[in-house]
Amino acid sequence: MNNYFSHDSNARNSDKLIPLRMRWGAEGYGIYFMILERLREEPEYTSVKDYNMIAFDLRVDTGKVKSVIEDFGLFVFTEDGKYFYSESFKRRMTQKDEKSKKLSEAGKKGNERRWKNNAGNQQENHQSIATQSPPDRICDENLSQEKKRKEKERKEKESKDNITPLSPNGDIPQGELEFPLDENFESPVKPPGEKEKSSAKKEKESDRELVNKIVNYYHEKCPGLATVKTITDKRVSTVMARVRQHGKDKVAEMIERAGASNFLAGDNQRGWIADFDWIFKPTNFVKVYEGKYDNRNRTSKELPASGREGVIGNGNNPRRNDAENKRAERDALGEIARQVLHRSMPKEF
Repeated sequence: MNNYFSHDSNARNSDKLIPLRMRWGAEGYGIYFMILERLREEPEYTSVKDYNMIAFDLRVDTGKVKSVIEDFGLFVFTEDGKYFYSESFKRRMTQKDEKSKKLSEAGKKGNERRWKNNAGNQQENHQSIATQSPPDRICDENLSQEKKRKEKERKEKESKDNITPLSPNGDIPQGELEFPLDENFESPVKPPGEKEKSSAKKEKESDRELVNKIVNYYHEKCPGLATVKTITDKRVSTVMARVRQHGKDKVAEMIERAGASNFLAGDNQRGWIADFDWIFKPTNFVKVYEGKYDNRNRTSKELPASGREGVIGNGNNPRRNDAENKRAERDALGEIARQVLHRSMPKEF
């Protein structure tokens, strides 16, 4: 793979790149290295000074491209001002090309010597085998095959050792990273995100299974409320949010209270009936769970004076504040009004 260049692992802390990061942040840092990638593909590692074309290729703002190239001393322009390049990058790639060329030539010469030696050895082996008895001949043929196998392994090892990354100084520092730019390159390593996706998928299936059980429990305990016909992703998300916030036991208790409430089942002035989505809204969940819609056995009108004080609120009770008294009084009066309205309606209704 020839289409690559070395990248120092601490490049972000260089004197020239720190000002770039201070002005443009990680975006500027990314623009700089994408420009280097473009230079890697250009003849003599030099690019035409066309900011609009570069900005279109990188999908970034033209002004930022111009700033990265001109404002931080990272690139140099030719005398006519039509082209630009990076001195350090060009020097690094020239060193790499020269070393690759030398390694290639040395490899060719070494292969020629090995082929000559192998040809001579094969000729001697054939002559020796021709004069041997059959058992000796079979033994020598096995040794020759073993020798070929070892020779093949040695060549593969040499081929791997010849791929050496270069630093700007030509040496091989520790901690250096390489970024392959070949479009067809496929890493044999399984991406770590696949395990996370698999785990997320299992968790999503588990959530949907739990919500399905909760919906069945809702249908069992709330026959008077609206029926759930489909379990959407939004419903799964909403229900699981309540489960994680309050726990399964409180969810079950809230459903039981909702199913026992006459008001939520339509016993109200408008004939309104609550549904599954309504009781699982954050504020409504708390109201139902805390008993705001529980049935009242007796209204304030039916209670004795002391009993009505319990509904409306006892001013002598230090634990009740004014707001609680007003809410209790409002609920009691509302219940009285509903009873009066119900009694005054004709029988056919």
